[in-house]
Amino acid sequence: MPQPATAIEIVEVRKSFGGVVAVDGVSLAVRNNEFLALLGASGCGKTTLLRLMAGLEAVDAGRIIIAGADMTATPPFLRPVNLMFQSYALFPHMSVAENVAFGLKQDGMAGAELAARVTDALELVEMASLAKRRPDQLSGGQKQRVALARCIAKRPKVLLLDEPMAALDRALRERTRLELRNLRERLGIAFVVVTHDQEDAMTMADRVAVMDKGRVVQVAPPRELYDAPCSKLVASFFGESNVWEACVSTEGQRVDCAALGLSVAVAASLPAAGSSVAISVRPERIEFSNVGDNAVAGVVEDVVYLGTVSTYLVRAAHGALIRITRQNGTHPSSVRGDRVHLSWPASAVVVLTA
Repeated sequence: MPQPATAIEIVEVRKSFGGVVAVDGVSLAVRNNEFLALLGASGCGKTTLLRLMAGLEAVDAGRIIIAGADMTATPPFLRPVNLMFQSYALFPHMSVAENVAFGLKQDGMAGAELAARVTDALELVEMASLAKRRPDQLSGGQKQRVALARCIAKRPKVLLLDEPMAALDRALRERTRLELRNLRERLGIAFVVVTHDQEDAMTMADRVAVMDKGRVVQVAPPRELYDAPCSKLVASFFGESNVWEACVSTEGQRVDCAALGLSVAVAASLPAAGSSVAISVRPERIEFSNVGDNAVAGVVEDVVYLGTVSTYLVRAAHGALIRITRQNGTHPSSVRGDRVHLSWPASAVVVLTA
């Protein structure tokens, strides 16, 4: 029997709490063996959508199909998915091994099969040597690994993760991103992760679904989201960007931007002359130069040193605040109060109609 093309398919799913719409007609497919990130600000509906996949919340409308079977009305314990909670939810009175074994015992597994499954799961997350410890004897990163082992021990079709790195420090967070991606490749199952951190999404995910007000506004690989956002919201939320309002000019490939005091040259296709649009330019595409398709002058208002790069905030004469990111050591440094010239190519301008 052929395998279904998707691990999970969400079809026009809606969910409200009282009069508040949390998920508003979402349709989304998670491919087999895919790492999908649900990204958005707090309250956008991403955690509710994850809980609907897990069966911890009942849909008001729509369908949830898992591994080719309609499981909209199927209770959580009968769905071939596992959810790793943000809090990890480990039993404090149980050892690491007992925590991992708990769900398997509930399913009736025992003896050598149970022991082997627990050992395999702990070895996958490199926690076998700490199998006898209890949660209060573990670091935050170790607790996370135990929670992961408990999830993967049941060999789900899909692993759901709710803000899995919220409690980790920066160094551990960076390492864990790569470990999760490698683990997904070794297990060969789909991962769906909820996060509000764009770096998490960019590092781990094959595709990212950006959510806002209960809806998915764009789904694409990280590079596509970054280079070709579909709206001002995506451009601003996924990576840093300069976004300004503009109006399509009557002069060919240009838009008039009052905040810049400039008729901006663009390479992208444009709607009809007179149409209101927004334009987005990523900070790293802007140069300290007065030579280019688009050039403005301004005054440096602030400089933020970030080690390998620095971010410059420049106020243009007509009021726009322009963010520029440059590699340190590659250009003469500027300080507050310096008058500078900036430029960027037409190809760096993304035209947004939403």
